[in-house]
Amino acid sequence: MAVTLPPLVWVGAFLLTPYLLMFCYSFWSVFVGAGYRSPLGLDNYRELLRVGGFTGKRYSAPCGSAPG
Repeated sequence: MAVTLPPLVWVGAFLLTPYLLMFCYSFWSVFVGAGYRSPLGLDNYRELLRVGGFTGKRYSAPCGSAPG
């Protein structure tokens, strides 16, 4: 047990804690002039699904045409 404790503490401090913070920050919203707010909503995830995930399909346009 004493041998496994230091690596577990290291993983918890430098791997799991940043992941937990990123997960918590993903629920925050940014407001112009007001900074960040933590309403704990799912708006960021709805927007991610609405724009087509990581592909950005909402912003793509055929060649030669203006986006919009």
